[in-house]
Amino acid sequence: MAIKILEINEPRVLQVEITSDWNLASGSGRLTSVDSAVRRAGKLPYVTGTEMTGLVRAAALEVAKALDAENVDPQTPGMNWQKWVAELFGREGGGNGAAIMIRPAYPSEEVSTTIQSGVSIDEKGVAKEDHLWFVEKAAATKLTSNVELLLEDTTGRAICWDDEWRKQATIIVGAACGIIESLGGRRTRGGGRCKISMQDAVPKECAAGLRELISNAPSPLRRRSIEASQIAALPANQNWVEIPIMMKLKQPLHSTGERRSNTQHSHDFIRGTALLPWAHKSLLKVVTENDVDPQIIGEVENAIGTGRLRVDDLRRSTPADAETYWEPYNVLPMSLALSKIRSSEDFDDYIINTLSSNKDTSKSVRLKKIRNRLGIVRENTIIVASKVQMTSSIHTALERGGTKAKEGSLHVIEAIASGQIFSGKIWIHDELFNNIEKALKNKVVLESLFSGLTRIGGNRRTEFGLADITSFLPVKLCNSQKKNVSAQAATALWFKSDSILLSPGLGPGSIRDLPAELLRHGVKASIESFEENEVVIARYRRIDSYHQYARKLRPTFNAILAGSIVKIVLQNPEKDRTILAQLGKIGIGSRTAEGYGRFEIVDHLLSEGRYKEENNA
Repeated sequence: MAIKILEINEPRVLQVEITSDWNLASGSGRLTSVDSAVRRAGKLPYVTGTEMTGLVRAAALEVAKALDAENVDPQTPGMNWQKWVAELFGREGGGNGAAIMIRPAYPSEEVSTTIQSGVSIDEKGVAKEDHLWFVEKAAATKLTSNVELLLEDTTGRAICWDDEWRKQATIIVGAACGIIESLGGRRTRGGGRCKISMQDAVPKECAAGLRELISNAPSPLRRRSIEASQIAALPANQNWVEIPIMMKLKQPLHSTGERRSNTQHSHDFIRGTALLPWAHKSLLKVVTENDVDPQIIGEVENAIGTGRLRVDDLRRSTPADAETYWEPYNVLPMSLALSKIRSSEDFDDYIINTLSSNKDTSKSVRLKKIRNRLGIVRENTIIVASKVQMTSSIHTALERGGTKAKEGSLHVIEAIASGQIFSGKIWIHDELFNNIEKALKNKVVLESLFSGLTRIGGNRRTEFGLADITSFLPVKLCNSQKKNVSAQAATALWFKSDSILLSPGLGPGSIRDLPAELLRHGVKASIESFEENEVVIARYRRIDSYHQYARKLRPTFNAILAGSIVKIVLQNPEKDRTILAQLGKIGIGSRTAEGYGRFEIVDHLLSEGRYKEENNA
């Protein structure tokens, strides 16, 4: 049977047959019974994508060494097969990203497990006292994984595949799978014996294909960088089209947060920074696949640089078991102005608003902040959502060769647990949207501009980040529309995303720089005092991020934390409130395209001293 060549973005099945007990440890145990438990997805033991990738990569490098050894002149300058494999799987410690993806391997049916005991041995070969341990092992089974060639590498650069490169990748990966003999821990003692084969690539045929590669010097994979668009000012017309989206997590999602010690923390929301590239690629894909005029395609290509495409942060806005869409703009990160009274039966069902002068409590009462919660806020009631469910897993890097863990590489990755639903909005400037709408002439396409399965967030190469996104019918908003605009001069701004303001010297800004930022948009507002607790309640977050394509850290910013609140006084309420309502949707400050700088106008926080609390899962 001839080898079937791998296609771009079309997963090919890898069959994994494990013929002995095996253990891919989770890094944790179970109290009193197991010191090292098997890693599970739900109830089923599985092999992580990291492990599968490491196994195939190490085996592919061995195949490449053999090819280079058979080369007539191994010292020939230029690309050799080992370098080519490194290019295919991504260079360690920098360089090009991976052009191939290998997914986790899952069993199709229940797998039994056993508990085995052992003891640690000292340097003399004698059992150590009090060092008895118990390891959980999974029974022999069959698992299924996938391998696919990527249209874009893991840094976002397009790969210009040709037929020869696809054939070479198929042969080398197929041959590599054929020489893998074990996986998981304790391999030297017979654990994890296995056979791996790629569908439509018989090992014997792959071995025959290797003979064709011996005398050929490979050429490096060509990658095309995305050209930076010219930054242009937005037109005077500030009308926007909002497209609500709902994201259901199929796998845990790592929303990159702070790194402390050996733990990579995750936010409990999905940053717009992760969503924006996907939204841009999805929109570009729609217009290119529907033979839209090249001028419109060019406008879409430059949509981020020209500020005509923006996204929100995505926050959990439904109960974990619901399938319905909740209006995301009713859901806010809990304000720092809202607190609960410690140990008071009289206020058990109430939330106290410390921004208001009508708090209905004495100064001697002890308050506690409502942390890490979302809420739907109404004038008299606050519906408090439960905390976002998080999970964590322990990982380690492998030494070159993929046979043992690299010393000092143990680390913990925190993630948002799968099964939860998040929502937010994508914003397209109406001039660009109108051009797209006229070009497509297809309502069905417009209703599903941003729908489908994707991978998003950090560590998405392996078992993180698979999500199902559904977009809804676009809604056109016009800044000239005035509907029941209040004439009240005083109001409160509730920051619903982190906001990056700049100081007059273009350094890190604070809430003090808010009036100057609003003035740049035509809103004259003042903050009466910074000493009064009832006027400003703000905290800050350090924003560090990594530029994946450039492979370097971005500048560090100091951002006003979502949930911060400030009381402002408007000079021209009717005019200023209309502008503020628009600014709250598209953002103020820096990096607004990524979801920063969003806020809500909330008048009732100035008068309501307390709110009735309702809970919602």
